[in-house]
Amino acid sequence: ATLAGHMVAVRNENWGTTGDRLSFAYLAANLRVNGWFYLRDERFPWVVTALVLAGTKQATAGLLAVDYEPDDEEIDRVGERQVLLDSADLPVAVLEVTRVEVHPFDQVPFEFAAAEGEGFTSVEDWQTGHRAFYAELGHEVRADEPVVCAWFQVIERLDPT
Repeated sequence: ATLAGHMVAVRNENWGTTGDRLSFAYLAANLRVNGWFYLRDERFPWVVTALVLAGTKQATAGLLAVDYEPDDEEIDRVGERQVLLDSADLPVAVLEVTRVEVHPFDQVPFEFAAAEGEGFTSVEDWQTGHRAFYAELGHEVRADEPVVCAWFQVIERLDPT
């Protein structure tokens, strides 16, 4: 139903990709072109959830100064468990952090960018997408700014009903 909702939302347009519109391949190619729209738009918060549950998204990034320090939040720890929520804020999975690294923004490795599962084709592509995302929040990312790179795995799926 979620994927069908996505298809209705794009009104049968290509949106940067071709192929079977009811496939994850289509969704992944579509995200490469339009991903930041979906990830920013409150109508599409399920996209990240779907990518995680499909095993496509296995990592996430956060700027230390924006995503951690304002709330005195500690960086993620290996072994830490977190609950993944769906668009209705219902728990759908338990994630376990498997690896954490902090890199300057301009030194985030492609291995990490690929593990984010959002279709980045290079580190430069990843940097462009993340700079645009944070610019919309009013934050200009510096090259030396610390990025928390956290890898995770789904250890349990939950029934949100």
